[in-house]
Amino acid sequence: MVSKSLLGKERSVLKIEPTEDKIETTEDGEIEIVENRTGDEFRHEIGIELVNVAANWIGDRLPPTLCELSLKIKSKSLSVIAGSVGSGKSSLLHLLLGELSVGAGRLLFHSGGDSKKTRINSRDIRISYTSQVPWIFAASVRENILFGQPYDEKRYQEVTRVCALAKDFEQLPQGDLSFVGERGASLSGGQRARVNLARAIYKDADLYLLDDPLSAVDAHVGRHLFEKCLKGFLDGKTRILVTHQLQFLQHVDDIIFIDRGTVIRQGTYDEIAAAGLHALDFLKTEKTGENEEAKDRYQDNMSKKGES
Repeated sequence: MVSKSLLGKERSVLKIEPTEDKIETTEDGEIEIVENRTGDEFRHEIGIELVNVAANWIGDRLPPTLCELSLKIKSKSLSVIAGSVGSGKSSLLHLLLGELSVGAGRLLFHSGGDSKKTRINSRDIRISYTSQVPWIFAASVRENILFGQPYDEKRYQEVTRVCALAKDFEQLPQGDLSFVGERGASLSGGQRARVNLARAIYKDADLYLLDDPLSAVDAHVGRHLFEKCLKGFLDGKTRILVTHQLQFLQHVDDIIFIDRGTVIRQGTYDEIAAAGLHALDFLKTEKTGENEEAKDRYQDNMSKKGES
């Protein structure tokens, strides 16, 4: 049985309040059309804009956690947020979740393209979030994935497949109905990470915020999760992925580099390469296995593009 306190952690549409049609002028001079729309009309079409946003976890502490942060994320895109440890990647996700308040600047959720944007109230957006540190409660594996939602066998089977959990179920004494202790004591770190991810994507949401779900799995499983889950199953949804896995950068729609709470570079892989920029200069990731190979491939690709 999932407690009400746990269910309270899930973001979902509770109420859609109509607003009057109006026209606003944004700071960058674009005309923004704000219309009265229902939730079903903008499902899966969430775009995001931040303009000179500042936010702080601790009062007036300087420098703020996020400072003069500006970026644009297109609807239905897969965007990667990268940066060194403590650069503000997770704080940015918490800002989008509404757990970190905007102290200055503007945060806008919208649907539509650049020529016509429909503002969407953040409380009307269905957001699904997976935390950097997986959390598991004392219940069956299936209950941990469903998290109080109705069991849809077809969706459940597909979610567990793309999250590479099928073989794990075969090894558990009662399959996915096996009981796991508090904090998932009977599961490995990789299994906890994949159950955590499966819970996030089982929910049919408009916006997926994924805080480093690939860090606790090996290279083979990481590729499976990226290709089958993030790129495949969630295709057509707006996805923001925090990761240090450089080998995936050339396969996403947009890359956002953050340092000290502000965006220092944003663009596609090709745009960054064409500008002669090197991600390695400000990622400062640890020198371990797969990442070292990824760094070498990244450097080679950058060199080839610079020669062409």
